[in-house]
Amino acid sequence: MSNAHHRLHTLPDADATLLRWLQTCLDDLRDPVARMAEGQVDVEAVHQCRSGLRRLRSAFDLARGARHTAPESLVWTQTFRLLGASRDEDVLRELLGDVAWQQLAPWLATHDSATVALARDDLPACFAPDAPFMRAWHELAQWLNTAAMAPLAHEERDAWRRHLVRRLDRWHARITDAARTGHTLDDDALHSERKRCKRLQQALLWLRPHLPEAARKAYMRRLRAAQRQLGEWHDLHMATQRCEGAPRTLGADVSARLAWIAHRQSLARKEAIRALRRLARAAPCWR
Repeated sequence: MSNAHHRLHTLPDADATLLRWLQTCLDDLRDPVARMAEGQVDVEAVHQCRSGLRRLRSAFDLARGARHTAPESLVWTQTFRLLGASRDEDVLRELLGDVAWQQLAPWLATHDSATVALARDDLPACFAPDAPFMRAWHELAQWLNTAAMAPLAHEERDAWRRHLVRRLDRWHARITDAARTGHTLDDDALHSERKRCKRLQQALLWLRPHLPEAARKAYMRRLRAAQRQLGEWHDLHMATQRCEGAPRTLGADVSARLAWIAHRQSLARKEAIRALRRLARAAPCWR
């Protein structure tokens, strides 16, 4: 798509707005990070940390290639994955139910490489004051203070807006391509679209004040529906992968729950692809 016609011309200073977004991401992470560092590794703290890191990584991704490119670090991704493994265990417990989980847990501990009992124990150390995560945190905070003192010229602000539009266009185009592929998408590709939808949703939430309300709501309705269906499929797919090879001799409850999970995963996959197709047909609200 051409950058000549887009709705972000009302964005007064995209660069400064992005810096505020990054600062908000850091501020939102302070409380859950402090709780994790103290060893309070509960479901809520893990969820809040993952949500905050997802917003932060979405901001990095949206800004990549612009003049004010924030200092990224592999530690953000590594910590996000570790938190994701912890969250997956909570989801797996919920899907299996208490009885089946108790029957299956010993087998998982010896056969499943993704079992995260050790990872959960490791989480508090990730947020210790001298840990790589906190060093990356302080580096980003220092960069934000410096970048905020270097405002963009008028021409640079226009270039920034065009950059944002190109990123949004690219994400929507890739979702459209995936939707055309449909049921032949492999699992890794479908998971990639789930992550792309998350990034797109975070970006549009940030740009919300600068988009026409009716167009934004119409697009977000389909985007959220796709994200919800993809999320359901992902949880069921994760559970199926984690329990692959589990002997049915572990108990009737295990056999019944695994059969139910496999059936639900197949249905959820079809629904997720239908939701992607509906999203692909939506008019981009930034155009």
